[in-house]
Amino acid sequence: MIQSDNLKTMPRHCTECTFKVANLTFAAKRWQPQQATATDSAPKILALHGWLDNCASFDFIAPQLNADVVCVDLAGHGRSSPRNHLGAYNIWLDVPELLEIADQLGWGEFSILGHSRGAAVGFILAGTVPQRVQQIVCLDGIFPLINTGQSAPEQLLSSINAVKKQRARAPSIYAHFEQAVKARQQSAFPVTYEAAVAFAQWGVEPNEGGFSWRYDPKLHAPSELKLTRGQVEAFASNITAPMHVLLANDGLITAHEESMALLSQFNTWTVKYFAGGHHFHMAQASESIVNYINELY
Repeated sequence: MIQSDNLKTMPRHCTECTFKVANLTFAAKRWQPQQATATDSAPKILALHGWLDNCASFDFIAPQLNADVVCVDLAGHGRSSPRNHLGAYNIWLDVPELLEIADQLGWGEFSILGHSRGAAVGFILAGTVPQRVQQIVCLDGIFPLINTGQSAPEQLLSSINAVKKQRARAPSIYAHFEQAVKARQQSAFPVTYEAAVAFAQWGVEPNEGGFSWRYDPKLHAPSELKLTRGQVEAFASNITAPMHVLLANDGLITAHEESMALLSQFNTWTVKYFAGGHHFHMAQASESIVNYINELY
């Protein structure tokens, strides 16, 4: 493997690429060393963004990583295809799609870099095929949402009703591109103006005389089922790759007691804290996170 010091001196470039998986098309950005031999030898990282985000989530760190980084728009997000069914976006559905993308890349083994929902998807993937995952870095996310088995009928009905409602929902139209940017900046998970612009440049499209965000509205529906705590623990126990959980001091996970309690059970995992909110990797913590990840290779 090429050493990090050598990779640091090599110019990097970004290419847009697509992957055909079953009846879906996945869009992605790929950051690579410009020299083909360096790309062949560089660590392979599959980067997975959070809920209602897109692959621009990694624009602030991927160019600085000493690796071949493929940042994928997950199904229904950004420029990737929506799922044409009446179901919700259960996180385990992403796993076979991502494995197919890795196969198309020729990656037998790879690392995972996941933010929020993307971290939970990566967690499930790593627990399913531990032999293929070399490292896992989770950014202010890790475990999928947990529920009790007894609540399954109620959960399924809630999901069915929410999907029906969301399918009838018209997209929000913004008269100007800048209005779409501000809407994202001031959303339920606020981001900096620079981060909102990055998301919008990739994820906003012209629509009916204005602009709208590209995502499947069914993403607002809850999952048909959620894993139980025992199932989540089983996936966690099956992970063999080094696990690095990077948490934002003012993010979502530190305020979620169940996640923090579950995280404390796995004392071989590395847990680090960084300044900032939920999208800290797109703001003040980006440089520190880059340095941390580069030290892993």
